Formats: sequence, structure tokens, C-alpha cells
Amino acid sequence: MDNNIIEPTEKLKRMQEEVKEIGGQINSLCENNEKLKKIYYGCRIWFSPLYKNPNILFFGMNHSGKWDKWDSYKPQDEKPNGNKFYKKMRKCLNEELLKDMVITNRYFFGTNTFKELEEDFFNLLIETKSVDYRNMIKNKQIEWVKTIIEELSPKLIVVGGFQLIYKFIDKVLYDEETTELEKGKYKYIKVYKINEIKTIFYTRDRKIKPNKVEQELKSLLDKYTQLGVFA
Repeated sequence: MDNNIIEPTEKLKRMQEEVKEIGGQINSLCENNEKLKKIYYGCRIWFSPLYKNPNILFFGMNHSGKWDKWDSYKPQDEKPNGNKFYKKMRKCLNEELLKDMVITNRYFFGTNTFKELEEDFFNLLIETKSVDYRNMIKNKQIEWVKTIIEELSPKLIVVGGFQLIYKFIDKVLYDEETTELEKGKYKYIKVYKINEIKTIFYTRDRKIKPNKVEQELKSLLDKYTQLGVFA
């Protein structure tokens, strides 16, 4: 066992229990709602063990549903999360950076696409006319992401998907000054300093050769891990 792996803190344990409770309630709703049952792929928080002060804390958007439905609330060994952003980023990292990396998502509730989560999933929850799950989940996710960042204190945050930029800056890490450090050559990469943590946002663009964005991402990861974070 890796000696650097930590157990969840009390705050993270409480977060896990909250997620588990809401996830269980949504599972119950699926029993009487075929549309919801069809698009909802379960709930998962972690795709890696936990590390204190990890080299990188990676946020995807939400896990997609390209395998059987599942629910997982505790940290565990990494498994594929269907996130193309993470898979591309992983190719840009050396083994040293891969060793202490925590992998999660901005939203813990799984659908086939992020658009499906934002639209169909939340709209179907509204139609249940029970608890206001849409606002509950959106508000709790802000709280949960803050908790993860505060409890783990990462050296660098990497976010896959430009759609998440303002969900972090405006809704999550908004307490302190936010500074844009640089833009990528292809305008599909941006680097911010938010609450003193350097945060790289990137996305893919089908109009340019796939490896171009990865080459630029690798260059920025080298820069901000070797010079801007760990020095």
C-alpha cells in the first residue's frame, strides 16, 4: 500500500455520506420514472485514492455511462471514468506527477453527456415534484468541491472542459482574487490563479490536430509543476 495515501478527513466523510444519501434518493426516484432511469448512470465521487497535498487534483465534468450503472462513495483505485479530458491529460504527465494525483468530477452524478446532466437529468428531477433536487444538487456540489479542495490542498488543479471555467471561478473558488495568468496558443487552454492555487482549464477542438492541444498542455504542465508550483 502506498504510504502517502490518506483516509478521508471528517469533513470528507460527511460529504461522502451526504452524496450517498442523495444518490440513494435518486435511485428510488428512478424506480418510478423510466426516462430518469434510462439516462442516469449512478453516482461516484472518487476515481483514485486520496493524497494530502496531491501534485494534481483533476476535475472532469461528470462521469459518463458507457458501462453498467454503479454507485461508489469511498476512495478506491483508479478505474476508467469515461472522461476523454483526463485520458488525454494523463498522456502528458510523467510518472512522478501521476503518483500523487486525485481524480474526481465537478458533478458526481453520471449521465452520458454533460449536456444531458445539465438539461434532461435536472429537468426530470424537477418533474418529480418531490424535493427540489436540482437546486439541492447544484448548491451541494459547490460546497462539496470546496470541501475537496480545502481538505486536500492540491499543488495544482487541472480542469477538463471549458464549460467548467465559470463554474469554478464564479461558483466555487470565488473568495479571493482570481487572476488569469495566460491563454493557450489555440485558445483552448487557460491558466488562472484562484485562491493562490494555479488552475489549468483545457478542452479539445476538432478543428485542429488532436495532438496540438496535448502538446501545449504538456508544456504548461511542465511549466507549472516544475517552475510555478513545486519549485
